Amino acid sequence: ASHEEIELLRVSTVPGIAEFAETNGMSSTQVACVQSLFKKLSDAKVIELRNGTDKVREGILVSVFNPCAQLK
Repeated sequence: ASHEEIELLRVSTVPGIAEFAETNGMSSTQVACVQSLFKKLSDAKVIELRNGTDKVREGILVSVFNPCAQLK
């Protein structure tokens, strides 16, 4: 996939990631953090998130959500 195609996938996934964060009680500051970190994921991580095993996807999402969960 080209960088542009991966970027489209990334951008189309951000609303779902934000909704998941909100549904799980994250504050607006934490949700913004999650969105920001998700947008900074490498192309390889976005592909792994889409095509990886459950364990791989979990690891990527934990790396995005954990730092943001620490914010007030």
